[in-house]
Amino acid sequence: MFGQDRLEQTVHIDYEERRQLHDAAELFEQLAAKLRTDGSCTFVQGTEEVSISPAEMVELDIEYVQKGKKHALEFELKWMEAEEPPTKPKIK
Repeated sequence: MFGQDRLEQTVHIDYEERRQLHDAAELFEQLAAKLRTDGSCTFVQGTEEVSISPAEMVELDIEYVQKGKKHALEFELKWMEAEEPPTKPKIK
């Protein structure tokens, strides 16, 4: 990668389940409501908890793929960790 060190990827959540469309939509609605009101959310799976706090600006990817009879619709949010804004010089 042109002189850049490759960063190791850490998977914090890997979840897949067959469920009713209504239930899946409800999960998306809960996620959207938490992000809209709190700007963050916590995923709980068994005893594991993972909290996320996306940046104000995110990249949204939506992909729909059909392969024969199989269909896949994926939503992905990407963001960079917020950086501290530079300290502005002060005049005394």
